[in-house]
Amino acid sequence: MRKINWVWRLFVTGIACGLFSIGGLLMTLAYFPLLNLILKDPMRRAAAVQTTIHAAFSLYLTFIKFIGVCSLEVENKHHLEGVKGTLIIANHPSLLDTVILMAQMDRAQCIVKHELWNNFFLGGVMRAANYVRNDQDPTKLIDDCVAVLERGDNLIIFPEGTRTKPGEILGKLQRGVANVVLSSGAPILPVILHCNHTTLAKGEPWYRIPPTKLAFKIKFSEPMNSDTLCVKEESHSLSTRRMTAAIRDLLKEQIVSA
Repeated sequence: MRKINWVWRLFVTGIACGLFSIGGLLMTLAYFPLLNLILKDPMRRAAAVQTTIHAAFSLYLTFIKFIGVCSLEVENKHHLEGVKGTLIIANHPSLLDTVILMAQMDRAQCIVKHELWNNFFLGGVMRAANYVRNDQDPTKLIDDCVAVLERGDNLIIFPEGTRTKPGEILGKLQRGVANVVLSSGAPILPVILHCNHTTLAKGEPWYRIPPTKLAFKIKFSEPMNSDTLCVKEESHSLSTRRMTAAIRDLLKEQIVSA
Protein backbone atom coordinates (compact mmCIF):
# COMPACT_ATOMS: atom_id res chain seq x y z
CA MET A 1 0.00 0.00 0.00
CA ARG A 2 2.87 2.40 0.74
CA LYS A 3 4.28 1.79 -2.73
CA ILE A 4 0.89 2.37 -4.36
CA ASN A 5 0.48 5.56 -2.34
CA TRP A 6 3.94 6.79 -3.43
CA VAL A 7 3.23 6.09 -7.10
CA TRP A 8 -0.12 7.89 -6.88
CA ARG A 9 1.45 10.95 -5.23
CA LEU A 10 4.19 11.01 -7.89
CA PHE A 11 1.50 10.93 -10.59
CA VAL A 12 -0.64 13.71 -9.08
CA THR A 13 2.46 15.80 -8.32
CA GLY A 14 3.31 15.68 -12.02
CA ILE A 15 -0.24 16.77 -12.83
CA ALA A 16 0.01 19.65 -10.33
CA CYS A 17 3.33 20.89 -11.76
CA GLY A 18 2.06 20.68 -15.33
CA LEU A 19 -1.18 22.46 -14.47
CA PHE A 20 0.72 25.32 -12.83
CA SER A 21 2.85 25.97 -15.93
CA ILE A 22 0.01 25.52 -18.41
CA GLY A 23 -2.28 27.76 -16.38
CA GLY A 24 0.31 30.54 -16.42
CA LEU A 25 0.77 30.19 -20.18
CA LEU A 26 -2.97 30.26 -20.88
CA MET A 27 -3.43 33.43 -18.83
CA THR A 28 -0.53 35.04 -20.70
CA LEU A 29 -1.87 34.12 -24.13
CA ALA A 30 -5.61 34.58 -23.60
CA TYR A 31 -6.66 36.41 -20.43
CA PHE A 32 -4.08 39.18 -20.13
CA PRO A 33 -4.37 40.43 -23.76
CA LEU A 34 -8.13 40.71 -23.21
CA LEU A 35 -7.55 42.57 -19.96
CA ASN A 36 -5.23 44.97 -21.77
CA LEU A 37 -8.07 45.90 -24.09
CA ILE A 38 -10.56 46.42 -21.27
CA LEU A 39 -8.38 48.24 -18.73
CA LYS A 40 -6.12 50.92 -20.19
CA ASP A 41 -4.81 52.27 -16.88
CA PRO A 42 -1.66 50.27 -15.91
CA MET A 43 -2.31 50.48 -12.16
CA ARG A 44 -5.93 49.32 -12.43
CA ARG A 45 -4.82 46.54 -14.77
CA ALA A 46 -2.08 45.39 -12.37
CA ALA A 47 -4.59 45.41 -9.49
CA ALA A 48 -6.98 43.26 -11.51
CA VAL A 49 -4.18 40.84 -12.35
CA GLN A 50 -3.18 40.55 -8.69
CA THR A 51 -6.78 39.75 -7.75
CA THR A 52 -6.91 37.17 -10.54
CA ILE A 53 -3.69 35.55 -9.33
CA HIS A 54 -5.12 35.35 -5.80
CA ALA A 55 -8.23 33.59 -7.12
CA ALA A 56 -6.19 31.28 -9.38
CA PHE A 57 -3.80 30.28 -6.58
CA SER A 58 -6.72 29.68 -4.20
CA LEU A 59 -8.32 27.38 -6.77
CA TYR A 60 -4.98 25.69 -7.46
CA LEU A 61 -4.42 24.96 -3.75
CA THR A 62 -7.94 23.58 -3.44
CA PHE A 63 -7.26 21.27 -6.37
CA ILE A 64 -3.89 19.92 -5.21
CA LYS A 65 -5.30 19.33 -1.73
CA PHE A 66 -8.22 17.45 -3.28
CA ILE A 67 -6.01 15.13 -5.36
CA GLY A 68 -3.77 14.38 -2.39
CA VAL A 69 -0.58 16.32 -3.11
CA CYS A 70 -0.67 18.15 0.22
CA SER A 71 -2.70 19.41 3.13
CA LEU A 72 -2.72 22.99 4.41
CA GLU A 73 -3.45 24.42 7.84
CA VAL A 74 -3.84 28.20 8.22
CA GLU A 75 -3.64 29.90 11.62
CA ASN A 76 -4.61 33.45 12.57
CA LYS A 77 -5.68 34.55 9.11
CA HIS A 78 -7.81 37.22 10.78
CA HIS A 79 -4.60 39.26 11.21
CA LEU A 80 -4.82 40.00 7.46
CA GLU A 81 -8.16 41.80 7.78
CA GLY A 82 -7.86 45.42 6.71
CA VAL A 83 -4.09 45.18 6.21
CA LYS A 84 -2.76 47.69 3.65
CA GLY A 85 0.68 49.03 2.85
CA THR A 86 2.23 46.34 5.02
CA LEU A 87 5.44 44.39 4.61
CA ILE A 88 4.71 40.66 4.79
CA ILE A 89 7.95 38.97 5.89
CA ALA A 90 8.21 35.19 5.86
CA ASN A 91 10.65 32.32 5.93
CA HIS A 92 11.02 30.36 2.70
CA PRO A 93 11.21 26.56 3.10
CA SER A 94 9.51 25.58 -0.18
CA LEU A 95 8.78 26.64 -3.76
CA LEU A 96 5.07 26.65 -2.93
CA ASP A 97 5.42 29.40 -0.32
CA THR A 98 4.54 32.22 -2.70
CA VAL A 99 1.50 30.33 -3.98
CA ILE A 100 0.30 29.65 -0.42
CA LEU A 101 0.78 33.26 0.69
CA MET A 102 -0.85 34.87 -2.35
CA ALA A 103 -3.81 32.53 -2.05
CA GLN A 104 -4.51 34.17 1.33
CA MET A 105 -4.37 37.81 0.11
CA ASP A 106 -6.39 39.30 -2.73
CA ARG A 107 -4.00 42.22 -3.25
CA ALA A 108 -0.30 41.62 -2.82
CA GLN A 109 2.92 42.43 -4.60
CA CYS A 110 6.15 40.46 -4.40
CA ILE A 111 9.76 40.54 -5.54
CA VAL A 112 10.49 38.03 -8.30
CA LYS A 113 13.69 36.67 -9.76
CA HIS A 114 14.54 38.16 -13.13
CA GLU A 115 14.67 34.66 -14.65
CA LEU A 116 10.90 34.40 -14.14
CA TRP A 117 10.35 37.70 -15.92
CA ASN A 118 11.15 36.08 -19.27
CA ASN A 119 9.99 32.56 -18.41
CA PHE A 120 7.97 31.04 -21.27
CA PHE A 121 5.14 29.88 -19.02
CA LEU A 122 5.10 32.47 -16.22
CA GLY A 123 6.79 35.58 -17.63
CA GLY A 124 3.53 37.10 -18.85
CA VAL A 125 1.99 36.71 -15.41
CA MET A 126 4.94 38.45 -13.73
CA ARG A 127 4.88 41.37 -16.15
CA ALA A 128 1.09 41.81 -16.09
CA ALA A 129 1.01 41.88 -12.27
CA ASN A 130 3.74 44.54 -12.27
CA TYR A 131 5.80 42.65 -9.70
CA VAL A 132 9.16 44.03 -8.57
CA ARG A 133 12.21 42.57 -10.32
CA ASN A 134 15.22 41.62 -8.20
CA ASP A 135 17.90 42.35 -10.80
CA GLN A 136 17.55 46.12 -10.76
CA ASP A 137 19.93 48.65 -9.30
CA PRO A 138 19.72 48.20 -5.49
CA THR A 139 18.55 51.78 -4.97
CA LYS A 140 15.82 51.46 -7.60
CA LEU A 141 14.77 48.10 -6.15
CA ILE A 142 14.28 49.68 -2.72
CA ASP A 143 12.50 52.69 -4.23
CA ASP A 144 10.12 50.40 -6.13
CA CYS A 145 9.35 48.44 -2.95
CA VAL A 146 8.68 51.65 -1.03
CA ALA A 147 6.39 52.87 -3.83
CA VAL A 148 4.37 49.64 -3.61
CA LEU A 149 3.86 50.13 0.13
CA GLU A 150 3.08 53.85 -0.14
CA ARG A 151 0.24 53.26 -2.61
CA GLY A 152 -1.35 50.85 -0.12
CA ASP A 153 -0.41 47.49 -1.59
CA ASN A 154 1.03 44.78 0.64
CA LEU A 155 4.48 43.52 -0.27
CA ILE A 156 5.62 39.95 0.33
CA ILE A 157 9.33 39.59 1.05
CA PHE A 158 11.38 36.52 1.89
CA PRO A 159 14.33 38.10 3.74
CA GLU A 160 16.56 35.10 2.99
CA GLY A 161 16.35 35.95 -0.70
CA THR A 162 16.14 32.27 -1.60
CA ARG A 163 14.73 29.04 -0.22
CA THR A 164 16.03 27.86 3.14
CA LYS A 165 18.66 25.13 2.82
CA PRO A 166 17.59 21.68 4.05
CA GLY A 167 18.48 21.20 7.72
CA GLU A 168 18.54 24.93 8.51
CA ILE A 169 15.93 26.81 10.54
CA LEU A 170 16.59 30.08 8.76
CA GLY A 171 19.25 31.09 6.25
CA LYS A 172 21.28 34.28 6.17
CA LEU A 173 19.09 37.34 5.72
CA GLN A 174 19.71 39.87 2.97
CA ARG A 175 19.99 43.49 4.06
CA GLY A 176 17.58 44.64 1.38
CA VAL A 177 14.54 43.95 3.56
CA ALA A 178 15.98 46.13 6.34
CA ASN A 179 16.55 48.94 3.84
CA VAL A 180 12.93 48.69 2.69
CA VAL A 181 11.71 48.81 6.30
CA LEU A 182 13.89 51.79 7.19
CA SER A 183 13.04 53.69 3.99
CA SER A 184 9.30 53.10 4.15
CA GLY A 185 8.54 52.94 7.86
CA ALA A 186 5.81 50.47 6.88
CA PRO A 187 4.31 48.09 9.45
CA ILE A 188 5.48 44.49 9.44
CA LEU A 189 3.39 41.33 9.50
CA PRO A 190 5.50 38.23 10.21
CA VAL A 191 4.44 34.91 8.67
CA ILE A 192 5.87 31.49 9.44
CA LEU A 193 5.60 28.65 6.95
CA HIS A 194 6.29 25.06 7.93
CA CYS A 195 6.30 21.80 5.98
CA ASN A 196 6.65 18.30 7.39
CA HIS A 197 9.19 17.39 4.68
CA THR A 198 11.98 19.14 2.84
CA THR A 199 10.55 19.41 -0.65
CA LEU A 200 10.91 21.58 -3.71
CA ALA A 201 14.04 23.06 -2.18
CA LYS A 202 16.37 24.97 -4.48
CA GLY A 203 17.71 22.74 -7.23
CA GLU A 204 15.49 19.80 -6.25
CA PRO A 205 13.43 18.22 -9.10
CA TRP A 206 9.66 17.96 -8.74
CA TYR A 207 9.68 14.16 -9.01
CA ARG A 208 11.79 13.69 -5.87
CA ILE A 209 8.76 13.42 -3.64
CA PRO A 210 8.83 12.69 0.12
CA PRO A 211 7.77 9.35 1.63
CA THR A 212 4.43 10.72 2.90
CA LYS A 213 2.00 13.45 1.86
CA LEU A 214 3.11 17.03 2.30
CA ALA A 215 1.56 18.89 5.22
CA PHE A 216 1.94 22.67 5.10
CA LYS A 217 1.18 25.01 7.96
CA ILE A 218 1.10 28.79 7.74
CA LYS A 219 0.80 31.03 10.78
CA PHE A 220 0.15 34.78 10.61
CA SER A 221 1.17 37.12 13.41
CA GLU A 222 -0.35 40.44 14.36
CA PRO A 223 1.00 43.44 12.38
CA MET A 224 3.56 45.48 14.29
CA ASN A 225 5.13 48.90 14.03
CA SER A 226 8.59 48.47 12.50
CA ASP A 227 9.97 51.17 14.82
CA THR A 228 9.57 48.75 17.73
CA LEU A 229 12.11 46.32 16.30
CA CYS A 230 15.20 48.43 16.88
CA VAL A 231 16.39 51.94 17.63
CA LYS A 232 17.43 53.81 14.52
CA GLU A 233 21.04 54.92 14.71
CA GLU A 234 22.60 57.96 13.08
CA SER A 235 24.56 55.70 10.75
CA HIS A 236 22.37 54.13 8.07
CA SER A 237 24.76 51.20 7.84
CA LEU A 238 24.47 50.48 11.56
CA SER A 239 20.69 50.88 11.49
CA THR A 240 20.50 48.42 8.59
CA ARG A 241 22.60 45.84 10.45
CA ARG A 242 20.51 46.22 13.60
CA MET A 243 17.22 45.97 11.70
CA THR A 244 18.42 42.88 9.83
CA ALA A 245 19.39 41.22 13.10
CA ALA A 246 16.06 42.19 14.69
CA ILE A 247 14.07 40.71 11.81
CA ARG A 248 16.14 37.53 11.95
CA ASP A 249 15.58 37.17 15.70
CA LEU A 250 11.86 37.81 15.23
CA LEU A 251 11.49 35.12 12.57
CA LYS A 252 13.65 32.57 14.38
CA GLU A 253 11.69 33.04 17.59
CA GLN A 254 8.41 32.49 15.80
CA ILE A 255 9.70 29.49 13.84
CA VAL A 256 10.83 27.78 17.02
CA SER A 257 7.53 28.52 18.80
CA ALA A 258 5.31 27.55 15.83
